[in-house]
Amino acid sequence: MKHRLKEWEKPEMLSVLRFWSRDGCSITTIAEKMGITRTTLYQWMRESQRLTSAIKMGKLISVAYAEDKLMRKIEEGDITAIIFYLKSNRKTVYNWPQSMGIEPEDGEEDAAALNEIMDVLENRVPEDDAI
Repeated sequence: MKHRLKEWEKPEMLSVLRFWSRDGCSITTIAEKMGITRTTLYQWMRESQRLTSAIKMGKLISVAYAEDKLMRKIEEGDITAIIFYLKSNRKTVYNWPQSMGIEPEDGEEDAAALNEIMDVLENRVPEDDAI
């Protein structure tokens, strides 16, 4: 198996791994594409910094691309993107259901109240008030 690892450490093969990772492939999918098990891939990643770096770099590129797209939406004033960003990055402040004491199991009334809050934040008129 060691000789197969050496093959995957070649620059052209590391580029393939970066591409798969950047394209959103999971570790399991990457292992399948390599013709090995997920366990073997994790073992190889512990043994080879080059392999690990290639896969991580692909993921970083993908995340950076998504962050760039999100920031563009925020700059355009997309309220959904703004809410997503705040809820993702300031969970203790902007995670409304938990900060308001609303839990999923509390029922539909709380869900309706949360939807009303979201309507106000998104400057939407609730259906009942529509002309």
